[in-house]
Amino acid sequence: MLNLRPLPWLAIAANLAVMALAYPQLTLAQESNSWMKDWAVQPGFALDVAVEGLNLPTSIAFVPEPGPDPKDPAFYVAELQGAVKVVTNDGSTLTFADGFFNLVISEGEFGSFAETGLAGICLAPEQGYVFVTYAYRHEDGSIRNSVGRFDTTPQTFDVRPESFQEFRWIFLRDESGESHQIGSCQVYENHLFVGVGDGSQPEKSIDLESSLGKVLRMTFEGLPPPDNPHFSDGVRTNPSNYIWARGFRNPFGLREAGGRLFVADNGTSVDRFLELEIDGNYLWMGEIGSFMAVSDLLIPEGRGVSQFDFYHSGLGFFPDEFNNHFFLVQSGDPQSRRNPPAILTFEFGFSERRLLSTANTVMEYRGEDIQVIVSATFGPDGLYIVPLFPSNDGVSRILRMTYDPSNAHPYPIYPADQPIQIMRESGCLECHSYGEPNLNATAPPLDPNQLIPRLNARLNSSEYEATLRAVDELSREPFASYREARAQLLQLEGMDRIRLWLEQRLREPRFDDPGARMPQPNLTEAEIKILTDFLLPAVDTSQSDPEPIDDPELSLADRVRALLPNPMGIRHLASFLIGGAIIGWLSLGALLLAVRFIRRADRFTGNRANDKDS
Repeated sequence: MLNLRPLPWLAIAANLAVMALAYPQLTLAQESNSWMKDWAVQPGFALDVAVEGLNLPTSIAFVPEPGPDPKDPAFYVAELQGAVKVVTNDGSTLTFADGFFNLVISEGEFGSFAETGLAGICLAPEQGYVFVTYAYRHEDGSIRNSVGRFDTTPQTFDVRPESFQEFRWIFLRDESGESHQIGSCQVYENHLFVGVGDGSQPEKSIDLESSLGKVLRMTFEGLPPPDNPHFSDGVRTNPSNYIWARGFRNPFGLREAGGRLFVADNGTSVDRFLELEIDGNYLWMGEIGSFMAVSDLLIPEGRGVSQFDFYHSGLGFFPDEFNNHFFLVQSGDPQSRRNPPAILTFEFGFSERRLLSTANTVMEYRGEDIQVIVSATFGPDGLYIVPLFPSNDGVSRILRMTYDPSNAHPYPIYPADQPIQIMRESGCLECHSYGEPNLNATAPPLDPNQLIPRLNARLNSSEYEATLRAVDELSREPFASYREARAQLLQLEGMDRIRLWLEQRLREPRFDDPGARMPQPNLTEAEIKILTDFLLPAVDTSQSDPEPIDDPELSLADRVRALLPNPMGIRHLASFLIGGAIIGWLSLGALLLAVRFIRRADRFTGNRANDKDS
């Protein structure tokens, strides 16, 4: 006779079987969202995919008032290797134009010109013009810059151009160079503004006879306006007729905001952001000192500032605290994990003509693969972010960032007040001060404007190098374990050396100093990164007093979710557990009914046998 006690275990086995069958689907669901874990954003923000399947996208331009038809253009995308794509209202991606200039590189070629090609795109809605900027391979084999104009239907635009013309004559006097090519364009006050890199020839940046290292202003026909500051003869091949401002190294970001023009300019070890003035001379001639002399915001470590956009209150889809904030791309260093691609945000006061806050990171790349961000542009419903390279699944995506706390991205950047809380809980503020005076302080202040110069002087002194050599002779711990870190410290310079020193100091205060009195803070690696980023921020030259940002602490659920191997794993796992349980218990019910039927059948058969025997 059947023993019914093992039946609950059969239900559990059925549950596990269902989960085993469903696990491949769970894995596929996780893999389809694997791109999500590559990015972290400030709490409350959400990320989704706006469009995918592109090939090395570099910039996008939105149609201000798209037509009503599902196939009317919503926005255009420039691709590095020479194609312009158009994304329609229904989400379709079509090829708008291709092959309209000689590529600097061939398909699949990864040579010295691999990062040169189609860079910028902008629209003149009233005329239906689509402008593009690019560097091409000239007939003599050199790299030259150019501007192209596609003609379409005014206001609504088209999925295919009616005609195309180039304004090559502006740039014929100058050879360009790898990455220091022509960059962004901007339509402003019925003129076209274009940022042009120095072509790796810094001596030409302030030269009025060269188009390199300039912001140029032209008509929509590619001609020099007579009211340009250096207009002389009206000859269209004379670069001086077009110059609006000069002295740039690589002004890859150019944008109008509040009726004024702004530029993001790449330096060597330092980048800068500044408001553009007519006939401004921004002094780049190959020396970083002159480069730093004129700016509104300096960003150390040369992370490669790129395109940017401005958030004003009329957009309405971010919290009010982001009103009048710029969102600036740091493209990142693909060869260094220390300088990941990121987006900075900071407030600018138009009446004060200066920054009103320090720069905070609103989005950061956390993936393992090579990646750079090239563009960030506000669309009708959020900030559209353009990574240049595909994700690790081989798919290239343009991402959209919105503010949606109920569906927040599961990998958050800690809020701005988190570093203070870490320092407070670790006891740092019992000995040090930060911001507010600390009458009980027995150690130097941690404010960056004092901390960085102090560390720079100490770490570059001959006395410090002698100290490191002496510590290297010690064979006991913790000194032996940090010998390699000390050697690496001596190989670095500037902010790289300061950053590594601070990271090691937070791990082990005695790593380079047997007499260090700082207690062991016992920080996690995540906390060490938060404090290092906080204490070594971008250099703000506005000399304004930053207002504290009162963001809420991350909830426990957010912290746990951020540690999960896949953002969707818990929800999928819960769904399969519940589904498996339901199916398992249904299976148990069916099995009980089957057993009851068998027992009745056995009883009926036995009764019939007894009747025959009698």
